Amino acid sequence: MFLKRKKENKTRVLTTFNFANYPELLLKYKKYITLRNEFSRITNNNLQGYDDQAILDETEKYAYGEFAEYVFSVFSPIKPNLYLDRGPEKEKTKKWTEVFCENIHDLTKSQRKFLVGMINHDLCLLPPQYYDEKLKFQSI
Repeated sequence: MFLKRKKENKTRVLTTFNFANYPELLLKYKKYITLRNEFSRITNNNLQGYDDQAILDETEKYAYGEFAEYVFSVFSPIKPNLYLDRGPEKEKTKKWTEVFCENIHDLTKSQRKFLVGMINHDLCLLPPQYYDEKLKFQSI
């Protein structure tokens, strides 16, 4: 016999990174979003004449390369506490040094994904002062 889990009504707050003090980061983020959206447009519309793998490779190369390294270079000197947003450690605070290594060239792909996610508000979060609340909604 399976028990049904009772769904709780929760209010979630959608937030975006506050780029006001990070104009160069905003430019790099826009490039990342452009590449990601282009990949999604091509794959979702099943457009002919495009090499999906090449576009995915270009998107990942930028996201987990130049963009992730820039995010690291901005926040590594500050070493803010981080908040995990997924998995068994959800909502636990981690020190920067528990999540990331000291050398930018030693970053793993997972660590690079966390860096992108910090700006994308996914997986690994910076403290709240780095984000702007945009919209509150009630989930069902």
